[in-house]
Amino acid sequence: MIKLIVGILAVLELGFAPFASAQDASSLMVKVPNAPEDEGFQYLEVVVSQGTLNMRSEALTTSPVTAQLEHGTIFNSFGCKVSNGIDWCYVQPLTGGARGYVSAKFLRSAVNSTNLPLQRSNTDDGSYRTVQGDPNAIKNKPCNQQAEPPSKECDFSGAPDGGGIATTTLGEKGNSNAQFNLALMYNWGEGVEQNFEEAVKWYRLAAQQGHAQAQFNLGQMYNWGEGVVRSNEEANKWYRLAAEQGHAPAQFNLGQMYKWGEGVAQNEAEAAKWYRLAAQQGNANAQVSLGLMHGVGAGVTKDDAEAVKWFRLAAEKGDATAQFNLGLKYYNGEGVTQYYAEAIKWFRMSAQQGNASAQLHVGLMSYRGEAVAQDDVEAIKWFLSAAQKGNASAQFYIGLMYDGGKGVVQDEAQALRWYRIAAEAGDASAQLHLGLMYDGGTGVAQDNMEAVKWYRIAAKQGNASAQLHLGLMYDGGKGVAQDDVEAVKWFRLAAAQGDAKAQFNLGLKYYGGKGVTQNFAEAIKWYRLAAEDRDVIAQFNLDNTNDSAEAVALDEAAIRGYHTAAKQGSATAQFTLGVMYDLGEGVAEDDFEAVKWYRLAAAQGDAKAQFNLGLKYYRGEGVSQDYVAAYIWFNILASTGDLEAKKARNLIAEKLSAAAISKAQEIASECIQKQPMSC
Repeated sequence: MIKLIVGILAVLELGFAPFASAQDASSLMVKVPNAPEDEGFQYLEVVVSQGTLNMRSEALTTSPVTAQLEHGTIFNSFGCKVSNGIDWCYVQPLTGGARGYVSAKFLRSAVNSTNLPLQRSNTDDGSYRTVQGDPNAIKNKPCNQQAEPPSKECDFSGAPDGGGIATTTLGEKGNSNAQFNLALMYNWGEGVEQNFEEAVKWYRLAAQQGHAQAQFNLGQMYNWGEGVVRSNEEANKWYRLAAEQGHAPAQFNLGQMYKWGEGVAQNEAEAAKWYRLAAQQGNANAQVSLGLMHGVGAGVTKDDAEAVKWFRLAAEKGDATAQFNLGLKYYNGEGVTQYYAEAIKWFRMSAQQGNASAQLHVGLMSYRGEAVAQDDVEAIKWFLSAAQKGNASAQFYIGLMYDGGKGVVQDEAQALRWYRIAAEAGDASAQLHLGLMYDGGTGVAQDNMEAVKWYRIAAKQGNASAQLHLGLMYDGGKGVAQDDVEAVKWFRLAAAQGDAKAQFNLGLKYYGGKGVTQNFAEAIKWYRLAAEDRDVIAQFNLDNTNDSAEAVALDEAAIRGYHTAAKQGSATAQFTLGVMYDLGEGVAEDDFEAVKWYRLAAAQGDAKAQFNLGLKYYRGEGVSQDYVAAYIWFNILASTGDLEAKKARNLIAEKLSAAAISKAQEIASECIQKQPMSC
């Protein structure tokens, strides 16, 4: 069953203006005293412009609220009085339930379709009857009469010739608000015994008259199977009717049904359409869902900045899921500049509401000292909060803390316990560490077969270290029969992920021709990959960043033209000049000039110039080597979704302290707000 949200009616506080104009209201407003025996009105109607009217147990604004009543609710009146300067009426809804006091300011006499006050019929006083001027009333003719109880429209079964009385059942073409209120009472067991079947009956009557909230609630009943046989198709039908009237929760629920293919064919584009309609009305659940779809490109174009926009709107309303996802965008630098201080702010807000993923991330940032002082005790506090909610990653980190004695007294038995809990929940890192403990006999009796079991489970999830260790077990025949072919298989999978030990062992296999055909060239290739202290950033080639620049004509007139355009502010010309000076194409090679022109283009948002400027700072070419400055420019570019910039930024981060990273993120965040950028 998909998770759906029940619509909630707002509560009206005294002081809101009624629907009726001042002139209309004055002629209909209750006068004190107004008990029926004092020629007062028998029936009163709630008149509010928004929200609901409070019914209280006593004629005091401080007394408990016993019910909340919608516009159009009709009461039996038992008289009014003045208390503390306020006119109060003692009433009971016609649909039944408790009696109580409501402010007369928001009441008027209930009227019929000719705008005459409704009065009790003296005919068959205990039955539902209608006084009809036409002696031959026909079915579905609008009421133009007094009624007991009063209703907006009546459904006649026919009246005898010459007679004026026709019996009708309240609700079949009655007041849809009254029908809806009665349905709510049966739904929640307020004033009547809870009865889902009766609730469905009255929801349906109101829904068939176009009452959007009733349509939504009837959809809920079908979705949950309360009072009816559960039916996604029927739920979809009623959600759609409400959604087409602009009912935001119904729009969200309809989006959910399209997303998961419940009651309709799965259609992510249609889901996004309904999420957007609800999100534009401020529905936080829809805003989160739309943000998630933009984040992965499901049913919409992938757009991290758009995802951030919707997450922020919901997060500012206090939605914990949105707060977590917004924090994640800041942490990863997706759609925004990477900024740990902003990330932990949103993680913490979400974590304090009990979001386990956010609690895990607050713990991780405390553990790593990212944007906050490194604090193992604080970290394990948050890990425990998340772990108790079943978060497997948090359970793994608790095991790691016990394993290393960080924030807690070292305890191998506790480490083993938490690793096992997380491993059984599917966490690959925990499965690897559980295998390592069995492999080494740490905190448990040494058991190669059990080690192989856990290595294999983690390796199948793609954990490179587990793949390496499983390869080593096959290589040495530990816990499994010795098998070079299997060893090569697992070494290769780990090596492809960059594991240096796996690369070295794969080289050994090629050198010795074990499990593979002997191949010295292939052996050298893998040795070199394992042995190199590779600087991935240094492998980026400036020539590659020039692939979309226009071909540079190397005559003096063309060069002068580029200078003229660059000085006039053309970012393309500025970038092109930077490349020319960088490579010595048509001009003398000059790193200082290259940096100058890259900086001007980068400030205008030219992506290639930002990348090349980051490289210049990284290499110390034309500027003093400055990893922080390099990080800033790569971070700015990474926020637009550039994967190479993100890779470069993350590699530089390995060379910086946590404090330096925080400072760089702060500068980048400030820089991007300036136009042109000035870093």
